[in-house]
Amino acid sequence: MKLRSKQSKNRLRVGGIGLLLCVALSGTACGSSDATTAKDESNVATRGKIDVVPWKVVSVPGPRQLVLLSSVGYCAGEPRPVIKGVGIHYEGGAVILRVRALRVRTIKRGEFCGGMLAMLETRVRLRRDVESLKLYDGSSEPPKLRLP
Repeated sequence: MKLRSKQSKNRLRVGGIGLLLCVALSGTACGSSDATTAKDESNVATRGKIDVVPWKVVSVPGPRQLVLLSSVGYCAGEPRPVIKGVGIHYEGGAVILRVRALRVRTIKRGEFCGGMLAMLETRVRLRRDVESLKLYDGSSEPPKLRLP
């Protein structure tokens, strides 16, 4: 009986810490992307928006491989964003990479949003060696040079 009450206290402590962390983070804002149009609020949970998000090179595990890291904002209580692919466009000795992330908005604009940040990692295989290319992040216009 005492063992159960100790486990319950530990669960309450862990839950309380999580709640405090959530409250502390609630002052941050969510991204401004909308998952739905104003006309279609009924299908909010099943629709999402794919955004091209910034990235950084984490590692180069092979001569033609990259590991990229993107940080994507979303609201607490919403599904965690996921990487849906990477667009690769070669131009001479340069390559433009566009990392696409799916965000599903279930919270309507103007409602409370406890800002969260997902760190999403993805692997990319290139047709040419990384050392012979200039890598550009296509999430902005003009694309930003990321490597070398």
